[in-house]
Amino acid sequence: MGFELQRREELKSIGAYLAMSVLPGFAKAAAMGRADTVQTLLDSYVTNRKVAGAVAVVGTRTASRVMCSGKIALKDDSPNADPNSLWRIYSMTKLVTGAAAMMLIEDGSLNLDMPVSDVFPSFSHPSVLVK
Repeated sequence: MGFELQRREELKSIGAYLAMSVLPGFAKAAAMGRADTVQTLLDSYVTNRKVAGAVAVVGTRTASRVMCSGKIALKDDSPNADPNSLWRIYSMTKLVTGAAAMMLIEDGSLNLDMPVSDVFPSFSHPSVLVK
């Protein structure tokens, strides 16, 4: 298998991880404690070949349940997705930064209308390169 094809398969698996973390249907089913609906959603994504595989955890304060579907890549000899699967996750910086910013906003330490220079004083007098 060529490098590009292997990379596309890996990216589809990674996409599954990211998509499951933000899908409204998944979040709604998880919030309502309907793990069977989450499992059905995972299975449908694998069946429709939207993703190679997915692992999701639905939890409450007292219990949690792990659901798995598919494999970690589209190759037939790929291992099944399970709670111990290792996934390559690219470009997570934006997600982590966004989550951190929202926590700071919730805390009142950051405001969306704040000038950047309030957080990073070195940006108070930006210079522009003119050729």
